[in-house]
Amino acid sequence: MNEKKSNKQYWLRLWEKQAGSDDIFEQLGRSSSSYSSYFLMINDICKSLEFERQDCVLDAGGGVGLTSICLAGFVKKITVFDFSDKIVGKAKELTKAFDNISVFKDDVLSMGNVSDEIYNKIIVGSILQYLDNYEQIKKCLSNFFSLMPINGKIFFSSNPDVRKKKAHIESYQHLGWDESKIEEALIIEEKRFWIDISTIEKIVSEVGFKSMRETQINPELWDSTHMMNFVVEK
Repeated sequence: MNEKKSNKQYWLRLWEKQAGSDDIFEQLGRSSSSYSSYFLMINDICKSLEFERQDCVLDAGGGVGLTSICLAGFVKKITVFDFSDKIVGKAKELTKAFDNISVFKDDVLSMGNVSDEIYNKIIVGSILQYLDNYEQIKKCLSNFFSLMPINGKIFFSSNPDVRKKKAHIESYQHLGWDESKIEEALIIEEKRFWIDISTIEKIVSEVGFKSMRETQINPELWDSTHMMNFVVEK
């Protein structure tokens, strides 16, 4: 139990620190991103969820709200939440001109502040890696299941893929970084929860979803070297 609490606090401290940056991509945890690579990621989301004008969307772990802003003109309503006070404050400021975006503080294991709505499309932006175990992932999926109609879809983006972990860890030795920077990066890599897709498939079925499929990350994105996307449908 202590390890679980420590991991959550570790990630919270990291995100609170990144929220203080003036670089919007660092605030998103994507310090090496550009606008073109970010919109490639948005394109992956759109291809998987096929947004329509009447959609009510939940942007889970949506950070400062940039993804929600990109989609706001194409859907009916978006609710975005994050678990960092600083990030939620920035999201409220960034999205204040959009009357169809609502911002809350919440997390995927409770979701008490966003449970009054039904969402037919849900975006889960690379946050499963910050959970501690598959029991928490199952709780997360169960929470989403309760907020969705039949045929609702969830897109899980940029999840660390255990099949690619060894090669990814070894790749740090070829970046030309000094040892201290590599050590710092490897601490983060070991804190992440690396996901086995077959275990996720079992959990998805146990929760009651009717289908799941892995989807390709655009090969132009760095995430494609060590992560995976997948979509589930109720």
